[in-house]
Amino acid sequence: MPLLVVGISVVILLLLMTRLRLNGFAALLLVAVGVALVRGIPVATIPDVLSEGIGDQIGDTMLTIGLGAMVGRVMGDSGAAQRIAGKLLDAFGPRWVQVAMVVTAMLIGVTMFYEVAFIIIVPIAFTLVRVTGTKLLWVGLPMSIALSTMHSFLPPHPGPTAVAAAFHASVGLTLFYGLFIAVPAGALVALTWPRLPFIKAMNPSIPEGLVSEREFTDEEMPSLGWSLFVALFPVALIV
Repeated sequence: MPLLVVGISVVILLLLMTRLRLNGFAALLLVAVGVALVRGIPVATIPDVLSEGIGDQIGDTMLTIGLGAMVGRVMGDSGAAQRIAGKLLDAFGPRWVQVAMVVTAMLIGVTMFYEVAFIIIVPIAFTLVRVTGTKLLWVGLPMSIALSTMHSFLPPHPGPTAVAAAFHASVGLTLFYGLFIAVPAGALVALTWPRLPFIKAMNPSIPEGLVSEREFTDEEMPSLGWSLFVALFPVALIV
């Protein structure tokens, strides 16, 4: 029953935002109130539940975005992102830059939440776009799709872990079997979606101020070890 309520609420949320073009926050608020009523939460306590939930989410999100932006800026301004991007290009070559992003995103995304992994990897994606001269979506979409797949299909991420618990399944086996589904499915979509005509017709630009435009010389950039340390230090703290 809880999973059914969640599924229906997601469909209603999408309909409100896409068909009725309702403001995202207003639609989310309406759906949250509806879910609370269906689940039997007393009307008088719904405002407290909503304020507590929104406060927790905003607090976590602000912290993640703030610290992630700091890490991303350090990687860009120090040349660490350029060093990692250069090594990826050396290993895979410009032709396989999408594969490089998928592999990187999946390795990091197995254990890290989507939003945390995204803000750590995105400076590398921006640098690869600048160095290779490719479109932003050509590099960014494979990264985002691969991260999203890991977050949606595999424990220890919240959704898959909750589903495993609901069906009294082993989290370890769910992760093990899920890899055989998530990795090929995610890679297939990540490498196919940017090639669709309506995606190729789009050409967004990198937001200003999120990545350094400076071209570092080899002597100016930190070593690969230090560059990886900066990128993966948040991972170590989370673990």
